[in-house]
Amino acid sequence: MASIAAERHQKILELLRERKTLKIHELVEQLKVSTMTIHRDLRSLAAKGLVTKVHGGVTLARMFLTNEAPSNSCALCGNPVPARTALIIHGTGGEPLSACCPHCGLILLSRQAGSVMALTADFLNGQMASVQECIYLVESTVDTCCAPSILSFARQKDAKRFQHGFGGQMMNFDQAQKYLQDAMVLDREQPHLEE
Repeated sequence: MASIAAERHQKILELLRERKTLKIHELVEQLKVSTMTIHRDLRSLAAKGLVTKVHGGVTLARMFLTNEAPSNSCALCGNPVPARTALIIHGTGGEPLSACCPHCGLILLSRQAGSVMALTADFLNGQMASVQECIYLVESTVDTCCAPSILSFARQKDAKRFQHGFGGQMMNFDQAQKYLQDAMVLDREQPHLEE
């Protein structure tokens, strides 16, 4: 049942990318479901920050109306923020933080205090998705701006297909964050190379 709802959510987002604003009755007709189902779907999408509910309808969240990331440089490394790999963090009272890729975004997230909402772009189609629901492909052969390479996928089957062609390890949100934390810790017991 969850996959049917996820497919509907995907369709709603696709329709919104085409038309920017939709009325509830239009969604009911398009998706052939009840008004209550549409309201539940929109509540879920709004909670993830993907849409904004308006009287009688819905629009894409303001920051996703363009194909560009909201900021042009990464808050961690300063690299440009491409729409295809962007990760956006909304804190409890400030401007959104933009990261150039999931690598930088997951590091920034680990440094955030309080409640935050974060979205990342699906590497295949650029669709924004909740960072906690994504699958991450770590250390594939695809080079990104930061190393180790981390790519986000909204659907596990897309990540698996991509992994088949480009290698890497599939991880959920918690595993990817732990992987980065472990990679960033310097092992002081390792002998240093002499010059």
